[in-house]
Amino acid sequence: MTQSNPIRVLVADDSFFMRKLIATILEGAPDITVVGQAKDGEEAINLAMELNPDVITMDFNMPKLNGAEATEKIIGSTNHPPIIIMVSAYTIHGADSALESLRAGAVDFITKPSGELSLDINKVGIELITKIRTLFHEKPRVHPRKSESKPKSTENLNISSNFRPKIVIIGSSTGGPPVVEDIVSKLSPNFSASLIIAQHMPGSFTPNFAKRLNDRSPIDISEGKEGMEVQPGKGIVAPGSTHTHLQKILTTTKIFLSLEPVQNTLYPSIDVIMSSAASIFGPETLGIVLTGMGNDGLLGSKFIKASGGITIAQDLGEAVLASMPRALIETKTADHIMTADQIAYFINKVTTNG
Repeated sequence: MTQSNPIRVLVADDSFFMRKLIATILEGAPDITVVGQAKDGEEAINLAMELNPDVITMDFNMPKLNGAEATEKIIGSTNHPPIIIMVSAYTIHGADSALESLRAGAVDFITKPSGELSLDINKVGIELITKIRTLFHEKPRVHPRKSESKPKSTENLNISSNFRPKIVIIGSSTGGPPVVEDIVSKLSPNFSASLIIAQHMPGSFTPNFAKRLNDRSPIDISEGKEGMEVQPGKGIVAPGSTHTHLQKILTTTKIFLSLEPVQNTLYPSIDVIMSSAASIFGPETLGIVLTGMGNDGLLGSKFIKASGGITIAQDLGEAVLASMPRALIETKTADHIMTADQIAYFINKVTTNG
């Protein structure tokens, strides 16, 4: 893959070894050039202003300013901020750091090489180069995530007074975690449906993501486990690195984990969860597709719509990456197009009394 103007990347990491490793990986791609290397947060900010890179790979744990602080300052200092990808440790602390940086304005993250370095470096290198290329060409909406102080009204939306979903599925990918956090933080304590969140994310990150959501939401939210019962008024985060299927057993609905179907390579698959939910709950299913690359959630939303349920796509002007919600809109699969704030109020309107 070649292009006349290569993608210009700044590498920020306090580890000399990791800086050189990432730079060497990226320089191996013909369409990417490393324009600079920063050893701390302050230097990352200064070089970002001086070099105007297209993309920054950003470590979190750095001297002077950490990755989230540097990210926020870089994005806030220009009208055309670079795409920032966090390079995070494969640990609980690394997961929390990555999620905090996404709220500060980073677009995506990958995990650092670990374990069998020769094997892991190749895997991480392919993932990083692919993300850089895709994000550069997709032109994501880069901004720190802040909740609206005055939520937009849903009064003019055509909401059926008879629609009372028993299950709500929220699917998201790149740029999604801060949006999901904002939505669940606005849910009513009287939320009466079951909630399942499918966020494309490594399995090592979803426990921490579930904890963050639980800390910010008035309803109980936990990571899904094999055989866990889907309960009204509670939320489940689908575990990463596997698919979550819903299955009705007598009078209860439980989740089961599997790597099948293998053709769904994004974990957890939004399509898989939505389709199995629609097969059980039918017209009492609400499916929501937020920001992300690709079209995961389109097939599942079609199942929900065919079953008589309702589907929502995030407003394209708000989505960090519009591909996933756009897939619903362009195929006329979305019943409604809403901002994240409107989505939260819609959920409350159809899942609480009064």
